[in-house]
Amino acid sequence: MRLFEREWSWESKPLRQPWHSLFLCMFGIALVAVSVYSYISTQRFLSAAVRATGVVSQVQKTSDTFYPRISFLDKEGHIHVFDSKLRSKPPTFSVGDRVTVLYTLGSPTDARIERFFELWFFTIVTGVIGLALNVAGVMVWVFRRHLFQQYEASPTWQSSGTAQKRARPSTLR
Repeated sequence: MRLFEREWSWESKPLRQPWHSLFLCMFGIALVAVSVYSYISTQRFLSAAVRATGVVSQVQKTSDTFYPRISFLDKEGHIHVFDSKLRSKPPTFSVGDRVTVLYTLGSPTDARIERFFELWFFTIVTGVIGLALNVAGVMVWVFRRHLFQQYEASPTWQSSGTAQKRARPSTLR
């Protein structure tokens, strides 16, 4: 129990320094920015995309996940093949399954399957993790401030003679 008290006491560096909460918030803001960029990119793709019908030609296996290889015919009559970026276990598709494919006329090799998670998975994951890190950073900041206020108000701190030694730097100058 003594180790826990020492580890989370005000004298320990984790509670004196706000770096933990600042780091969490900065990383969270970066992930939210990535999520917003991904959202804008996906919206641009959807606004320029053309639909085609594709067929699952193979189901590829990595070490422990599966992903479909899709073949489709573009508007000009050329056959294109692409691999889905989303992996799953067990496999989501079987060979011969028909899927709706979205592609841009300028680059048909950059095609995607028209499914919610295929289009929005990365955006949702980065956004949720980014928001969670921001909430955690704010909670760490509030917890730290609350603990400091309790520590300042404690009678042992005020009567121990260390109150003047530990005064805020602005009062020492």
